[in-house]
Amino acid sequence: MKPFLKPVFVSLLLAPVLSFSTLATAQPTELQIPDIGSTASAMMSERQERALGQAWLRMFRAQAPTVEDPLLVNYTTNLLTDLSTTSDYGRRPLDLVIVDSTSINAFAVPGGVIGVNSGLFFSARNEGQFASVLTHELAHLSQKHFQRRVEQQQQSVIPMVAMLLGSLAIAATAGGDAGMAAIMATQAAAQQNALRYSREAESEADRIGISNLAAAGYNPFDMQDMFAIMQRQTSGFGTAIPEYLRTHPMSDRRAADAALRAQQYPPIIDVDRSYYHFMRARAFTISTPNPRSLIAKFERQISANAVDTDAARYGLALVYSKDGEYDKAKSLLDEITYTGELEVVLDLAYVEILRDQSRFEDAQLLIDPLMERHSDQFAVSYANAQNLYDLRRFQQAIVELESLSKSNPEHSEVWFMLAETYGLAGDLVGVHKARAEWYTLNGAFSQAVRQLGFARDLMNQQGYHVIDISRTEERMRQIRELQVESERL
Repeated sequence: MKPFLKPVFVSLLLAPVLSFSTLATAQPTELQIPDIGSTASAMMSERQERALGQAWLRMFRAQAPTVEDPLLVNYTTNLLTDLSTTSDYGRRPLDLVIVDSTSINAFAVPGGVIGVNSGLFFSARNEGQFASVLTHELAHLSQKHFQRRVEQQQQSVIPMVAMLLGSLAIAATAGGDAGMAAIMATQAAAQQNALRYSREAESEADRIGISNLAAAGYNPFDMQDMFAIMQRQTSGFGTAIPEYLRTHPMSDRRAADAALRAQQYPPIIDVDRSYYHFMRARAFTISTPNPRSLIAKFERQISANAVDTDAARYGLALVYSKDGEYDKAKSLLDEITYTGELEVVLDLAYVEILRDQSRFEDAQLLIDPLMERHSDQFAVSYANAQNLYDLRRFQQAIVELESLSKSNPEHSEVWFMLAETYGLAGDLVGVHKARAEWYTLNGAFSQAVRQLGFARDLMNQQGYHVIDISRTEERMRQIRELQVESERL
């Protein structure tokens, strides 16, 4: 990264003005975003952007609770990838992080990192509304709003106070008073000037996001509907939140602008995708502290016989299974209309019920045919690895996990489970290597290098081939380079 970027790196990268959150704002002003295309791109190369985003992601993972549920991650990643192909962002690399928080929030970080709180599933009532938030964040990336803010700082020399990583982690996960307190503790009045500029970026992200939403086949009015939901959810704050901290205001003007823009597109027939409702129900059961509190909600949905009735049965089945009422859970799944799209989701739900009963042999009888048909799906392969582990078939589990670690190297839970499985199989070299990758993903580079040092020493003692030892030393060198690069950023 160029030297002049260092003093403002944290404030520009971590400021929540690139988020679509309940703490949000965008009042209209006369200021127009300058067309700085070439100069914005010159601020950082794509390689620098990518390094910056990855460094941020490693730090964020280490401090924020995240959701790594294979089905939820796979669904959201696929949706984000599909939306990117119809956006200005294109097919450049993207990384997703789902924050385990019931507050509604999403954010974009340079280098292709997009984060969403699990609470976004709670608030978005259909896939189009959910997608509207993702297209908004993709627009922040494609229009290089981060670089534009850097350019603005260079031109106007506006002082910006560093906003620490911890404040973003709290704001993204806690929401409400805790999140606001974290921001207020690290922000200065100078942020007001930068915020005025960022509001124009928000307007641009809305405009481009709606265009992408329509291009992807969704109803462009879904963004306006999402704004309406946010307005209702933020109305309880009243005037307690200082205006300069409201980086995405849910104003009437912003919702009205979204409605006017949506009218410019041809009418689109809404297709309410049932798969989204199943993922929404799953998100509820994963992120709600007391899943039993969801029973009444799901029962009301079932009684209403609405479009999400089967999804409510699915959610209720998951709740009953975790609560030990396995017969009720299975009966609910039996009532669900079975379609090809839902095959993996429903079959894995039956697997979950058996695994919750520690009936691992029976669960494997369901997993084996699933693996024959869907071994390319991460959720299926991960369930297979988990069940093989519980069956104490550690060598088979290792083969599955090693394959998953190659196809999904950013999934930290895979590395954690692989380390555990190596340990139970008596492979200490494997334990240290897997731990090293887990530490690396969480930004603990010194610990990662230390683990690889242990692995190298054991390999020397056990007579490993010199090529294997050299590969381990090369990985140590790569991690040290990552550490130096992160410190430089």
